Amino acid sequence: MKKILIAPFVLLVKFYQNFISPLTPASCRYSPTCSQYS
Repeated sequence: MKKILIAPFVLLVKFYQNFISPLTPASCRYSPTCSQYS
């Protein structure tokens, strides 16, 4: 049951990392981006 509640958030984060994040200017001092390290 817990996985069903968490899954949409995980998908949302993955969608952001793959599609939205590359379009925004780098706002992180680490390269390539902070989100790619997690």
